[in-house]
Amino acid sequence: MSNKNFVKNAPEKVIDIEMKKKSDAMAKIDLLRQSIKKLRS
Repeated sequence: MSNKNFVKNAPEKVIDIEMKKKSDAMAKIDLLRQSIKKLRS
């Protein structure tokens, strides 16, 4: 989503799909960070 031309020219449905992918990835990263924190303690 950092590519302004992509965001400007892409259909809204594509933007929604990509935003969902980003959100899912961020949630997975958060879970992994929590797991690592538990393992270290």
